[in-house]
Amino acid sequence: MTTSGSATPGWYPDPYDPVNLRYWDGLTWTESIAPGVAGAPPVAGASSGLGDIGSWLGDTFKVLFARIVPIALLLYVIPTVGLAALVVVGRSVLVGMRYDRLAGELQGFNPSDLVLVGVIGALLVLVSAVCWLAATHQLYFSHIGQPPSLGASLAAGVRRLPQAIGWGLVLAVLMALVMAVALGLPIVLAATVSNQFLILFVVTIPLLIAGGIWIGIKLYYFGTVVVVGPRGANPISTSFSLSAGRWWATLGRALLLWIVIYGVSIAGQLIFNVATQVILAGSLQFNSITGEIQVDGQDISTLDVIDFGRFVPSVPILVVLAVLYGFNQALSQALGISGGTALYRRAGGPAGEGA
Repeated sequence: MTTSGSATPGWYPDPYDPVNLRYWDGLTWTESIAPGVAGAPPVAGASSGLGDIGSWLGDTFKVLFARIVPIALLLYVIPTVGLAALVVVGRSVLVGMRYDRLAGELQGFNPSDLVLVGVIGALLVLVSAVCWLAATHQLYFSHIGQPPSLGASLAAGVRRLPQAIGWGLVLAVLMALVMAVALGLPIVLAATVSNQFLILFVVTIPLLIAGGIWIGIKLYYFGTVVVVGPRGANPISTSFSLSAGRWWATLGRALLLWIVIYGVSIAGQLIFNVATQVILAGSLQFNSITGEIQVDGQDISTLDVIDFGRFVPSVPILVVLAVLYGFNQALSQALGISGGTALYRRAGGPAGEGA
């Protein structure tokens, strides 16, 4: 049933991944995949449909390693180059600045330099967002056995950027409204009762934590829907639908993935912290008694003139720190995206952005 249209339309074992079903339209395999029993569309809530935890975790690493080159370019090389450029330009602005404490003047400050840093920072955010979207596209289609080219993923990231920004703003507004209600009602209630501590801290905080976890899992598939879902799909309602009947299963896997990410990235964080302390241990010290930074043995509060150039490391040092920081961030993002897209595939998430 791969080249002819002899079989009747329906749901059959996915030839790319038997864990799921794929819809055969009578002529060819479609992009519609879902968990369930062969011969009929799966019933929502009948089971988690997310498959074995060990298999899912294995796929998370297997697909990531198989696509390590494009993922490294998207999540590590490109953002790190941008970050290095930002810190180098920022350094050039700071080295010429001095603060005269007696005169109360900041010398060497040029507003146009600050604008330049802001523009580069904004471009870095946009480029990093495109790279994240492209990495999601790359890993999702790799999980379903259709690994796309780097160019195809970048093109998909650029196309989906406006949608990602729009839905991101919608989600931010909705979450702000939810938080306003969630915080406002207990405050109003606490003002009307005598035991305010009980209302605000014993009741409110646990409810806010539980509510945050609940909505976080309900929106777990939001980002993947934005990237690979059909155009016009509502990522909020789609994510809520995909998590229906599998909230606990999604929570368990999300926690496990977080533990894995934390365990893998902690080594990189330790290296970055140690490198930072060694590199910056020259003229800068920390006075544990006064709690102040010292420059050549003097507390910064005692200096009449603060020369910012003495605080800023050299360009090579900043580049090394950017490289170390970027690696740790890229590793965490890559594992999170690979695990999340694997769950999206197993949950039968709709796909409308081809490889």
